Amino acid sequence: GEISVWLIEGEPGKSRVLRTMALIASVAREKLWITDPYFVAPGAIAEALVSAASAGVDVRILVPANNNWPLLASYSRVGYRHLLEKGVRLFEWQGNMIHAKSAVADGLWCRIGSSNLNTWSLLRNWEIDVGVLDRSLAEELEKSFLVDLASSSEVFLPGSSSS
Repeated sequence: GEISVWLIEGEPGKSRVLRTMALIASVAREKLWITDPYFVAPGAIAEALVSAASAGVDVRILVPANNNWPLLASYSRVGYRHLLEKGVRLFEWQGNMIHAKSAVADGLWCRIGSSNLNTWSLLRNWEIDVGVLDRSLAEELEKSFLVDLASSSEVFLPGSSSS
């Protein structure tokens, strides 16, 4: 067909999705929106997200407020401060659980798959993701993301003027 699609194989000991996400964050110019149920960003991804936000990219991360792995949710929240201080926006979906694993950048690049953005999933699990260059799919993912944000609460640092 006319759509550029490639598989990103998650293989134990490899870091293909990690490197892909860090690369996409480094080349995004307008926006990078990520939905992830078990988000505990490894350093390379966290720093790429921070760098993108510092460069003016609209970086948004959507995670569940109510996670089926409460300990993992606690680990995820430990990393919020650094991201929030550097301009990354975090949202917690208020439903029972959101399990989507996707990313969309600059209205063109998309990632959908089984990989979670945490060390265990990225470096130890067998996972499979698909990368897609397609404006139509990116538009659909952006619309879906905005619908999910409508059922979410933005996270702010304590004492910030927005809380």
